[in-house]
Amino acid sequence: MVGKRLLERQEKKRRLSHRVNLFIQIVLRASYQQFIRNTKMATEKSQLPSAAPPAMDSCRKKKSDDATFLQDVKDHIDEFIHASMDEHKTCFKKSISKMFGMSKIVAERTAAESKEVESALPLQTIVTE
Repeated sequence: MVGKRLLERQEKKRRLSHRVNLFIQIVLRASYQQFIRNTKMATEKSQLPSAAPPAMDSCRKKKSDDATFLQDVKDHIDEFIHASMDEHKTCFKKSISKMFGMSKIVAERTAAESKEVESALPLQTIVTE
């Protein structure tokens, strides 16, 4: 009886570990692809006034606003484990897009600030003997 429970727990851990590995692979692949797309778009895109992108919703569906921290974490893990692969892919793509979108906004702000005109006078030296 105890041996059977132990085997079931080990099998659950193995499945969870496999899902986590898949998660990592998907995130890395999606982030790399998004990085390549953003790099290409940045080089091809002309300078247009940019509007802030709409805020994206979290992929996570919060079950209760008054849940304790541990209950919230448990719900989050359960939701992650029971989500389909398509749900994972969609959520990861949204998250990566949001990350790169935010970095793009910061880069555009920095570029706009650096476009300010800087004036400098040339250094003049006079050599006398």
